[in-house]
Amino acid sequence: MLKNYTIIFGFLLVAVLINPIDSFASAACSHHDGIDCEAGVDIDGSVICTDGWIDSEILYSEIKKECGEQYVEYKK
Repeated sequence: MLKNYTIIFGFLLVAVLINPIDSFASAACSHHDGIDCEAGVDIDGSVICTDGWIDSEILYSEIKKECGEQYVEYKK
């Protein structure tokens, strides 16, 4: 029984460690239609969501690799 839990925990740990940026990106604006990479970073350093929501606790610097070349400095 303990062996089964160890295997399950191992798979979960690997899944999280493989790509933590994707985890941030999906959580950042999950209820706001995703991250608006073209909008850039909010004045407080957080991401701006597609629907205009700006109160995310996820910093743009943590997910800018996810946005790639679309990264822009604060412009609003």
